[in-house]
Amino acid sequence: MQILEYIWIDGVGELKSKVRCWPSDESAPTWTIDGSSMSFPVINRNTEVVLNPVLEVPSPFQSSTKLVLCETLYNNVPTATNTRRLLQETITNKQLEDLWFGFEQEYIIYQ
Repeated sequence: MQILEYIWIDGVGELKSKVRCWPSDESAPTWTIDGSSMSFPVINRNTEVVLNPVLEVPSPFQSSTKLVLCETLYNNVPTATNTRRLLQETITNKQLEDLWFGFEQEYIIYQ
């Protein structure tokens, strides 16, 4: 058994997470959240937002935990804060011929 911590961006751009236990030999499945409590727009009383795992990494804090980075989908459409999907579609469709981008990582070192 392993602990999966699902991490996503809510409807106003804040990071959120929730945890579940899952068999250790299986990848993280999709999961759902109540979008109305996460500031996602509600259409036709349907509040279910799907957490679609895109990356699993070992937690640096607990050896039995994996961090599961997720994109959010509403009715199988990316939510407004799911900018990952827009970037992925742009790269896939080669809409930008000379695409340049960089990654930044911040660290805090304690003595």
